[in-house]
Amino acid sequence: MVERIEQVEVGDAGRLYALFRQCRREISNWWWVLPLAAVCVPCRIPPKRGLPKLGRRAVNVRLRTGVNIRCRLNEVYFLLEVFAMEVYDAPEIRWQRLRTIVDIGANIGAASIWFTQRASGASVLAVEPARDTNERLRSNLARNELIGKVDVVRLAVGADSGAGYLVSGENSGVARTLTAPVAGAEVVEFAGLERVVAMAGGTVDLMKVDCEGGEYGFLTGAPLEVLGRIGAIIGEYHLADEREQSRLFEHLESSGFRCRVMPDGIHGGLELGTFVAWHENWESSAD
Repeated sequence: MVERIEQVEVGDAGRLYALFRQCRREISNWWWVLPLAAVCVPCRIPPKRGLPKLGRRAVNVRLRTGVNIRCRLNEVYFLLEVFAMEVYDAPEIRWQRLRTIVDIGANIGAASIWFTQRASGASVLAVEPARDTNERLRSNLARNELIGKVDVVRLAVGADSGAGYLVSGENSGVARTLTAPVAGAEVVEFAGLERVVAMAGGTVDLMKVDCEGGEYGFLTGAPLEVLGRIGAIIGEYHLADEREQSRLFEHLESSGFRCRVMPDGIHGGLELGTFVAWHENWESSAD
């Protein structure tokens, strides 16, 4: 049975203040990066539609740990999720035991870089299909001297292998993969989950998933034997269809995972949230 952890209700002001404190603790140049990033997105105060052109401006976000990530202003929130809000820091994960991590939907590298800090003994395989985003991911890894610690492949993960298409959104975090061509789409290569696990060495201690709804196709359709070679999965889920979500977690549980779901709220009419699935008796190569 899937464990569902409901969000504790906190007023908007309280949540913003808590996030502000977390950001100030983690980011050394927060005092100018955060205000600029904030005016780029739509909100209830002017400019209500945000400033999308400013959002495409690139900045360097410097963390107090010494990490330096170059991103666009409309991507700053992705860094806040990872480094300030620590959305991937699940208590079920035995971080110092991890040796192999796969980051599906690696984007510009925030999670991959965080993983190298949280699980210092692990190697990371970062999977990102968009050409421009993949190049900026590699640049951020080089900037932080992580080439070799993190390997990068340009692939989209799907239910089937072959050619596919990537449709860009208002920022790099909302690109979607499709199997049918549409105008302006980028051609990408799809790989099944079994191939990705093989590229990581045959077993994966932790797999992170953030691929804008694509998680249903390759996880629900994955053979149980392949899922059995993954110690834990953590990531974002999108509720496009409640039955589809139920099938996903039923399939994970049938392969031996325990699952915990943490709804984050309603965005654009769809429920979003994070989930963690883990094998309780998993033994990594460190054990």
